[in-house]
Amino acid sequence: MLQKDWRYLSDTFSYVESGLARTERVWLRVINRGREEGVFREDLDARIVYKSIRSAIFDVSYWDSRTRRIDLEKVADMLVALFTTGLKS
Repeated sequence: MLQKDWRYLSDTFSYVESGLARTERVWLRVINRGREEGVFREDLDARIVYKSIRSAIFDVSYWDSRTRRIDLEKVADMLVALFTTGLKS
């Protein structure tokens, strides 16, 4: 809903934009801290990592709302594995 109705929501509810900015700052802080501590790769841009994860989560919730055939717990496990270990077998 947030992606599809961004203009309406941000125009109607002023707190939506500030809430998203706050959320992004938290994610970036966590990602950058992980990079500094050697948990996450340093060669990846934190903002692109955040936006990729956010988009994956938003899109999966959209798929589920349209088909109701996706087990969200299985999808969540798969996304965690994808974003923590990548595609490499």
